[in-house]
Amino acid sequence: MQQTARKALFLPMSLLNIPNIASQLNQQTREKFERVYEIRQEEGCLRLTDQMKPWVKENFGSIEVVEKQKVVRILNKITLKGASFNALRSQRPDQTHGINATLEELIQKTHGGPFCRAEEMTPEDAFGRIRGAYCITAANIAKSDIWHGVLIFHKHHPLDWEAEEITDFLATANQWFYKVHQEDSKANFPFLFWNCLWRAAASIVHGHMQMIVSSSPFAQKILLDRQTREYQGKYQSNYFADLYQIHNALGLTLPTTSPEIKAFVPICPRREREIIIMSDNFDQKLWQAFAQIIVDYRNKLGVKSFNVGLTPLPLNGEPQLNLPVIIEIIDRGDLSSNHSEIGSMEMFAQQVITHDPFETKRMMVS
Repeated sequence: MQQTARKALFLPMSLLNIPNIASQLNQQTREKFERVYEIRQEEGCLRLTDQMKPWVKENFGSIEVVEKQKVVRILNKITLKGASFNALRSQRPDQTHGINATLEELIQKTHGGPFCRAEEMTPEDAFGRIRGAYCITAANIAKSDIWHGVLIFHKHHPLDWEAEEITDFLATANQWFYKVHQEDSKANFPFLFWNCLWRAAASIVHGHMQMIVSSSPFAQKILLDRQTREYQGKYQSNYFADLYQIHNALGLTLPTTSPEIKAFVPICPRREREIIIMSDNFDQKLWQAFAQIIVDYRNKLGVKSFNVGLTPLPLNGEPQLNLPVIIEIIDRGDLSSNHSEIGSMEMFAQQVITHDPFETKRMMVS
């Protein structure tokens, strides 16, 4: 695979060039690529009025690239998730930019709220609280499942954390998962999610994660399990191993703190700047690997508002779903903009992305 990756490097490494890059993979990897992905590269044309041309040149840099736009559409044929990419979309003027107060002003304004006094101002679970070195748990006051907890960071600032603290957050969440399972043996399917700041749907500024343990698998995971079992049966090959091999050959994998942990930037992402991390276990090695990646995600990409979804294995030790532990990270956009990055296309058709996965990979390893 190393030879394949070096050969592809002679091409401009961009999603716009993905058909040519894929064509230079070795035969085995190219076959896996083609059975997972369908790629269409097309050109959209338009005519600018003379009056528009000065404005277009100022905002987009070139008349030609606007009048003849290259669009790449990608379909994951196994999960039936699709995305389209046009580099010009990242240059669109945003009239809503700068409307909100600055982040630091809002953080200062909300300091002293309920999460700053978690012991006094948040409810606790029937079994009490789990305390970590840098966090404490609470019960969610408006539950989305029977067991729905909040992991509240000791620090108010939602972006003031380092790898050691992130590792502690996940270790504490894991203790909460097993405490719930001890109290309720039917509660077997854990899920951890982190909505950081308002663009990621966080209603509280204070740093926090949320935890759920359900009595049945989550709908999206059931679907993924069915899809990947069908893949296994049809090709006699593990979907997740093949997915990682494809992205490794494309040069889109990320270094991790343990060789057992696999991380990559997918070419058909759920949303902007997605990173996927996979492991066979939800343990210290994974916590540390995730901690380093999310620190780099904040520092190197400059992302301030993001979502993390983390699905550990069932708590009873019986793998009812044929899935690894999966962590997904997505960027939710510029906090200073009131422009939503999710519209009708994303809700009803397919994802439209503006950040090239190859550029995200370059920035993460810089």
